[in-house]
Amino acid sequence: MRKPLAIALVASAGVVSLLTVSTTSASADPATVPVGDRPTAVDVAADGKAYVVNTAAGSVSVIKGTSVTATVPVGKGPSDVVVNDTTNRVYVTNADDGTVSVIDGASDTVKTTITVGPRPAAVDADEKTNLVYVGSAQDGSVSVVDGNTDALRVTVPGSGQGVAGAAVNSDTLRVYFSNIYADRLEVFDGKAFVGTTVAGKAPAGIAVHRATNSVWVANSAIHHMTILDGATGQEKGRVLLRSAGSSVVVHEESNTIYTNGGPNGVVEIDGASGKIVNEFPLGINPGEVAVDSGKTTVYATDPLHDRVYLIPRP
Repeated sequence: MRKPLAIALVASAGVVSLLTVSTTSASADPATVPVGDRPTAVDVAADGKAYVVNTAAGSVSVIKGTSVTATVPVGKGPSDVVVNDTTNRVYVTNADDGTVSVIDGASDTVKTTITVGPRPAAVDADEKTNLVYVGSAQDGSVSVVDGNTDALRVTVPGSGQGVAGAAVNSDTLRVYFSNIYADRLEVFDGKAFVGTTVAGKAPAGIAVHRATNSVWVANSAIHHMTILDGATGQEKGRVLLRSAGSSVVVHEESNTIYTNGGPNGVVEIDGASGKIVNEFPLGINPGEVAVDSGKTTVYATDPLHDRVYLIPRP
């Protein structure tokens, strides 16, 4: 029997110690790729293609190598993107028209458009169950999309407060949504909300390391990341950053974490020790970050200059 999540989840037991942070700067020579107007979100497919949401342009730029190979028109005000490598489909939330665009990863064209809850802003996919979870920036509701049929199954009412980020742990069947207004995560079990967890000030980006059942939270109004124990929902550590981060991604195989919480770039963290091991100065405050499955390239969007940085990893 699967152990249920403990939902006492109001405060961590005892005092949470800050993890020791050791910083070493890394010299990187990133490439830059021009994309559409105001690139924000990004995700990378298993075949190495990166999908970049251009919020102001209402499009998605597809990057292969260091070139844009396609520009895909989507809905109004696209805000987030996730790749489902099981089906080779890409899901893009369109906040301004209440829809999700489904892109066929083989042809890089829109396959269908799904009407979901109001102002969809955050999305993640469970590649084991082939379900896609969409969180609302208006009322925190969650729309569940069947990835086999690309049809809406249900929209579950939320807390009434909008969410900013989403992350699935397919091993525990838990989905986490960041409530940026209440400084907490809303915990969803695929059918209903089952509790909340504490987080830092204005949590935004979320990522899960499945092997350790750790939830990493980028707190956009404070200079630390929160690390939660997915089994108990309690805080088990923090990583001090030089700048507040709003995006975080986990490389599952190596337990490496990347965030935009550097002063002018991207930070790399060893997930096992909680130590910062690299900083990649870009001279800008990046938008979202992503990493490919081989951990050869980290992607960082630059919304002010309409480009994406490609940071090489050894």
